[in-house]
Amino acid sequence: MQKLNRTPNYRYYRGTHGVVVVYDITNGESFSNVKRWLHEIDANCESVQKILVGNKSEDPQRRIVLESDARQFADTMHIPFFETSAKENSNVEEMFSCITRLVLKAKLANPQGKDGRGDVRLTLNDKRQKKNKCRCT
Repeated sequence: MQKLNRTPNYRYYRGTHGVVVVYDITNGESFSNVKRWLHEIDANCESVQKILVGNKSEDPQRRIVLESDARQFADTMHIPFFETSAKENSNVEEMFSCITRLVLKAKLANPQGKDGRGDVRLTLNDKRQKKNKCRCT
């Protein structure tokens, strides 16, 4: 996962379908940067699905960013919000399931994308005869 603490390389945006924007709930500066990153993503990605994730929920004593503030911000940006703990594997699977569902739903709603190109399916037509007729069991 790329840590977004400086201007990212724009080539990373090409072909992006989903973005997980993660901030540290114990670091107010990381949350302050979220809005800038979301706008940066919107400026460089077409039809990308996004979710906002506050990480380190296992450390409530050091919490600086209130869950209610982050949730309200996510609501204003019209994106799902999760708090997770990568350390304790709390809510991580649910978060990844959510972004996966969003990307798949968007892809099914517009299978060819804005540029009108669909996916290309490559198949191998191997006409060579198999010399070894061994069965693996």
